[in-house]
Amino acid sequence: MGNNRHNSEIKWLRPSQVKVDIDLYQREATNQRVKKILDDWNYDLVNMPKVSMRMDGSMYAFDGQATLKAWGIHESDAPIKCLVFHGLSKEDEARLFVQQNGAASPVNTRDKMRAQYNIGEPEIVELVNAAKSAGIELRLTNSTGGDGRCHALAACKRSVQRIGLWQFQQALDTIVQAWGGVQESLSNGFIDGMTEIYATNQTQFDKKELIKKLSHFPPSYYIRESKEYTGSKGKRFAAVFRKVYNRNRRVNVLGA
Repeated sequence: MGNNRHNSEIKWLRPSQVKVDIDLYQREATNQRVKKILDDWNYDLVNMPKVSMRMDGSMYAFDGQATLKAWGIHESDAPIKCLVFHGLSKEDEARLFVQQNGAASPVNTRDKMRAQYNIGEPEIVELVNAAKSAGIELRLTNSTGGDGRCHALAACKRSVQRIGLWQFQQALDTIVQAWGGVQESLSNGFIDGMTEIYATNQTQFDKKELIKKLSHFPPSYYIRESKEYTGSKGKRFAAVFRKVYNRNRRVNVLGA
């Protein structure tokens, strides 16, 4: 898509005319978000929704869905001024959805990654596949969690950015083998902490030994013990991992 400028125009549309592409990149606006707009209603502050007119004439919002819903309720589906784009492909819509940073409701990490995965963005597809290789399903929707399912998407992205895809997979595999992929162990603290271990001690520990020692204690132990340290959550968890790994050693192998 690059820096292409697509044709656009101002149109007055009824909210009921505008759809959302739930299958590819959108999700239904939350009642909480719509309620907040209604509670703080101010005509002067209503943002102009951005809409794509597809080849068949159908209208799909890629920015301002909550505004459309709130307007539809407050104004009984009266027309609202929209910026309507022509010539966008579905993939273009999804990329604009990811890139837009509307004042009303910036796109969160999960929605952004879901859209990027659905349109085949290599970075996100590789991240999801690396997690799958370690036996973990990254939850790109708002569905409930559970063992083997990880909602800590931002931590996973940070991990890949810091230690690379292969090391991320190894770090996640270490977590899975140590605690069986239970939900508690797939949080930001565990992922950031294990990333810290792999980033600072890549050649200084034996992975099998690390897994064996870490597995002696349940995730709740690491959550509790991490509170005794200072610094970021990742550094605090890493400190506990080091302590457990170095227990009963004459010389600390896994240094800070």
